[in-house]
Amino acid sequence: MSPHFGRAPFFAVVVVEGGSAKLERVERNPVAPTVEEGRGHAVLGFVLSLRPDAVVVKDIGAGAFYRLREAGVEVYAVDRHVEVVEAASMLARGELRRLEAPTESHG
Repeated sequence: MSPHFGRAPFFAVVVVEGGSAKLERVERNPVAPTVEEGRGHAVLGFVLSLRPDAVVVKDIGAGAFYRLREAGVEVYAVDRHVEVVEAASMLARGELRRLEAPTESHG
């Protein structure tokens, strides 16, 4: 799990069903780390094009958090270092907390 949502080098697409999780594919972040100006909007556009129901993050800033929520995407957080499939399995088992606010502040 990347420590910063927008700078993650990859995004994993995981299918969660019936209490289990299966890695479907891994997509390279087409924006990170090369673009600084406007990166957030580009990353969010890419993530939303994957049509997620939920995302699991370690940390997430206000812009990404609120745009995901406005798009109907639930945001969950892991509180410790875990691998992606384990984080998805924790989500499937209802072990992750749903975020009500961003976890990072910029500035």
